[in-house]
Amino acid sequence: MYYCGKECQRNDWKHHKYECKIFKNYPDFRAGLECFGLEINRLILRLYLYVKHNPECVYESRQFFDDDDSKRCFNDLMTHRNEFEKDSSFMSSFLLMGTIFKTFLKELDSDLLFECLCKTLINECQISSIELLGRGLYIAESQLDHSCLPNSVFLSEGNQMAIEAIRPIKSGEKITVTYIDLFDSKNVRQERLAKRYYFTCNCERCESIDPMDFDEFRQLYKKFEGLLYEKNWIESYKIGLELFPLMKDVYHDYHPELISFTSLMFMKCVIFYGRIYSIKFNAYI
Repeated sequence: MYYCGKECQRNDWKHHKYECKIFKNYPDFRAGLECFGLEINRLILRLYLYVKHNPECVYESRQFFDDDDSKRCFNDLMTHRNEFEKDSSFMSSFLLMGTIFKTFLKELDSDLLFECLCKTLINECQISSIELLGRGLYIAESQLDHSCLPNSVFLSEGNQMAIEAIRPIKSGEKITVTYIDLFDSKNVRQERLAKRYYFTCNCERCESIDPMDFDEFRQLYKKFEGLLYEKNWIESYKIGLELFPLMKDVYHDYHPELISFTSLMFMKCVIFYGRIYSIKFNAYI
């Protein structure tokens, strides 16, 4: 386990103290924890151990600022347990997880482990920042609904989760985020949502026809990335000009992905026209 400093290490001890001996005594346990992905499995182990040793924590509530109506606790989290139990592939992976956990846990509460797994898979989100890359379970934030045309996004600030509006939100309007990558067609998005979260999205974008051929869009974007990797700035800029209106159709308003792409195109624009004027100037000389 790595920390940026002593303070972070001390603050994390309330969680890490339960898993520390496992990491120390079973250094090879990582190899077996690939059934749901290493990040998820480590999160499940940490959550299971903490709840097991602190059963009262499942009643601790979290909320948005001073909004008492947004209060919720671990016990309030949705599980979709019935749907998971009907999934034979999922249950096989869960049994494998239980077998691995039993090798380093004296007494395994399979029902609690299953509950922690279901709630995590439905409610967790990615932590991605300069300092960290991982998965986290945020009790209050997980109640935000999904939309393929969201008005907000999750942004990581260290291990804190921030919600940032990407367009004006009217008073009383529901705050929405996306649970999946918007880089796909309606059919693919619906399939992923149904398979992972067990619901069908009826947002404005899903009620309309796809504005483009997403296979061609992906191929064009892949070509763009390849030219960037080769540092072919001029050709990447030309392809980027074709991509830009398509990116606006995928990531509306002030979505971070669109802002990043726009910033990248601005830098390529400077290089592109800088090269042209340099060539003209050298020719003149």
